[in-house]
Formats: sequence, structure tokens, C-alpha cells
Amino acid sequence: MLVSNQSVNNQSFTSLPKKYRVVSDELIRGPRPHIKDLIQLKKEGVTQIFDFRHDCVRGFKWVEKLACKVLGIKYQRRQFSFFNKRPKLEDFESISKSVADNAKDGGKTLFHCNSGSHRTALFSAFYSITKGETLAHSMQNGSDYAERTIKAVDDEIINSRFFTRNAVNPNSKNPIRRCKDIFNNKVVKNTQESLNEFYDLIHYQGVTV
Repeated sequence: MLVSNQSVNNQSFTSLPKKYRVVSDELIRGPRPHIKDLIQLKKEGVTQIFDFRHDCVRGFKWVEKLACKVLGIKYQRRQFSFFNKRPKLEDFESISKSVADNAKDGGKTLFHCNSGSHRTALFSAFYSITKGETLAHSMQNGSDYAERTIKAVDDEIINSRFFTRNAVNPNSKNPIRRCKDIFNNKVVKNTQESLNEFYDLIHYQGVTV
């Protein structure tokens, strides 16, 4: 769960559920919303939601889709997984542009996956860098591109607890525990690989620990 990090100067959101984090005046990110969250998000001006959850059994996607329809929120499923369906440049650019276009119409966007810690972090960082422009345009027309990239990575990835798991030694004598440890290590490995791919994509020049 993310801790709210709303700026005292940000007046766009007044009463968000604490588990959501303000990225900008037009974008927030967090875990999958419950119906009561959707009602509050609608009151806060959210008119568009991107759901990045992959095909898993956790959470009922149709409930969220139906609730959004009733509330008049545009619901978009973009299924990504660090295991077998990682986002590509065209995914980052099309979603970033959608946030910017929605903002021009006075709307706000929510990015969410399951926990709001990983996939939302990458998409939020990309939007913070490009603001809806293509990556090439942002790099060519911004003398401060490197600074913006470092700040976006700091804000949305490093300081937002992107990594909450560590690799472990799967040597338990308990077969169930050992299987869990092996799976945990796969998650850590694929998450790190996805992050490295993202850093390469945006030409990140910062230093991470």
C-alpha cells in the first residue's frame, strides 16, 4: 500500500483515500480501488482509470468496470505482467498521451494495479517525464531532460518503495516453504529486470542503491 504523498501546494485533490498518491494535478496512483474508493475518486474529479492488473484471480475486474460505468468513469484495462507481458515504449507513450488529453478536458486519471507499487510506478514516472509527449520529443526539446528523469525516478520509484521483496535462499526442508521462496526469487528477478529495461528505455543516468 502506498502512503499518500500529496504536496501542500497541490489543490487539485482535497480528500483522497490515504492509500492513493498524487503524482501531479491530473494523475494519481495506487492499489485497486473498492467501490467506496471509486465514489470518492469521482468526487475528486477522476474521469479515467487505467487498470494494469494482469489475468489473475485477485479482485473482480467486472465489478470495477461496472461501477465505473455507473459512475461515468472511463475504465481501461491494459494488462501487464513483469513475468510475460512487460510494457513497451508504445504502451508508455499511448497511456501518457491519454492522461494529457484527459487533463485538457478537465479530467483526472488514476493508475492502479494490485498493490500500486510497481507497474503504476513505471507509468507514473514516464508521464512525469514526458507529460504526454513522445519520448523522443521530450528528449530532443528539453534541456532539463536528465534532471526531470532523475526527479521522476526518485519520486515515483526509489522513494515510493518500489522494491518490497528481497531474494532468499530456498533451502528450507519444508517443500511448501521452499516453493514459496523459489517463486519469491522469480518475482524479485523479473521485477529488477523490468526496472532495468525501463531505465534503459528512458536513458536514466541516476544512481540507485
